[in-house]
Amino acid sequence: MYETDIIVVGAGHAGVEAALAAARLGAKVLVINTDLEDIAGMPCNPSVGGVGKGHLVREIDALGGAMGRLADLASIGTRMLNTSKGAAVQAPRAQCDRRIYRKDARHLLFSTEGVLPFQGHVAELLHEERRITGVRLETGIELTTRAVILTTGTFLGGEIWLGLKSFPGGRDNARPAQALSKSLKGLGIELARLKTGTSPRLDASTIDTAKLYRQDPEEPPPRFSFDGAAPTGPFLPCYLTATSEEGHDSIRSGLDRSPLFTGMIGGTGPRYCPSIEDKVVRFPERDSHQLFLEPTGREGDEFYISGLATSLPWDIQLALLRSIPGLEQARVTRPGYAVAYDAISPSQLRGDLAVDGFEGLYAAGQLCGSSGYEEAAAQGLLAGVNTVLALDGQESLLLRRDQAYAGVLVDDLVHRWGEEPYRVFTARAEHRLLLRADTADERLTPLAARLGLVSAEMTQRTERKYRWRDELLTWADRRRLSRAEAEQLGLPDSTGSNLASLLRRPKLDRLALALRFAREDESLSAELRGELGEGSLGHEALGVAVTDLLYAGYLKKERLAAQREEKQSRMRLPADTDYSQVLGLRVEAAERLREHRPHTIAEARALPGINPADITCLLSYLRRLSV
Repeated sequence: MYETDIIVVGAGHAGVEAALAAARLGAKVLVINTDLEDIAGMPCNPSVGGVGKGHLVREIDALGGAMGRLADLASIGTRMLNTSKGAAVQAPRAQCDRRIYRKDARHLLFSTEGVLPFQGHVAELLHEERRITGVRLETGIELTTRAVILTTGTFLGGEIWLGLKSFPGGRDNARPAQALSKSLKGLGIELARLKTGTSPRLDASTIDTAKLYRQDPEEPPPRFSFDGAAPTGPFLPCYLTATSEEGHDSIRSGLDRSPLFTGMIGGTGPRYCPSIEDKVVRFPERDSHQLFLEPTGREGDEFYISGLATSLPWDIQLALLRSIPGLEQARVTRPGYAVAYDAISPSQLRGDLAVDGFEGLYAAGQLCGSSGYEEAAAQGLLAGVNTVLALDGQESLLLRRDQAYAGVLVDDLVHRWGEEPYRVFTARAEHRLLLRADTADERLTPLAARLGLVSAEMTQRTERKYRWRDELLTWADRRRLSRAEAEQLGLPDSTGSNLASLLRRPKLDRLALALRFAREDESLSAELRGELGEGSLGHEALGVAVTDLLYAGYLKKERLAAQREEKQSRMRLPADTDYSQVLGLRVEAAERLREHRPHTIAEARALPGINPADITCLLSYLRRLSV
């Protein structure tokens, strides 16, 4: 029926980004989803970003992806997190209208040239030996293609649990992909069993907000997209409350009917987003746990309770809610539940997100063992790009750990996965000061431009921003304070000091101070001075410059360390290397290296089953060869 370059199975956040990225590179992409009204759904909390996750969304945007723009358009409240802490851990987070996000994502798929949405339920992968040739739908329709990207989320073998009751489902009562799971097992692909959960939703009109702490979003709101439209609202508040000891007693009384604690539900859950029953059991000394009530849409008619994920029975959920301040009379619109699902063991993934041992098969998202919309979207974009590059016979896009959180994410999944749903954190990055959210465009947009992923306008914007940043850095180093200026600031000891040293002092509003001097200094280009208003590109460049000045010494140290690692990554492995003679190298690693014969350390690192200790052994071996 269709002759396409790529078939994307699933149209969640990973599938949307994979299809759009591949289409931008000129591929013809068929996107198959069970329901074309349910694209880029937000079945859990409809929020985007946060620490680590917000960094990822900025990177997706810098690479030409859609998530940042979609989140800004659907935002009903955005805040910059960790503003009292260092620049490396500051990131935006938006509460989104799930209906608007889904509608805009659907429109984007339908309006993008080269993307062909198709409604169907994939039951089987077609193949010739180890080469994937297409898919078969449950209706019997066979669709051929050159490559397949699997982005099935939590649908693969999905099973929903509420108390001791279970039924097949991917999430939100949607149909699971049972036959496709069997097809993958039939191909010899190893599947792991994972689980996740979600919280009850409440009728907003039945919540007593007078008993809750109100948290308003920032205005003007920060944004994810570097060159997209800013969020326009209307913006809605969130509310804070907490569980009580009475509620904890209700939870304990229901543990004998919990699928989690009776062992009835299979799969490993996310360590860093545990259910409320798990928190009560693991931390018995705590008499309360904080909860966030967050609106799910602009109408403000329904709230999601962040921090209250649960699969407890219905009567226990109700008793728990009755014990929470402000929720005593709340009416539940959707109960919480858990979902268990199949995932491909990431040890079978290569660094380009291809499934090892198969030609033309790629995977992204929760299917690869990750959790979260943001992690899925980042993988989807990379999988879409790498599939096209492979079809064109070009080198894969392998982002380094010092280059992007997306690189940290994929490298961790392939080499460090702990058999639980993976979540990105800033602490996972060795060079997180180089991976600030405000500089994602500097790191990634030039690369995206070379590949053809971003527009000429985006490229020019990025070039102008960092040209101005460099001009401001030179100016701050050259600009010296007069006696009158120093006294006016109440800093008489700063007479004759340059502005750069002043901007490194603590307890100063550095950005406001730099802005004050920059607007009055005619030695700066007129173009830049005219672009220093709030929200302008010049103001953005000034913010980056001030942060760069503050961390200049640390940034220099981090860049030198990253350069050493990059130099090591380019080191070539001789084609005749006898890996059995590499001291300390594991037998399994030696076998994998003999099979794939990587040309460089970077290629070796991208192989599944090769861990950091193996790379250390290879580097030692190469150093001995060069002596």
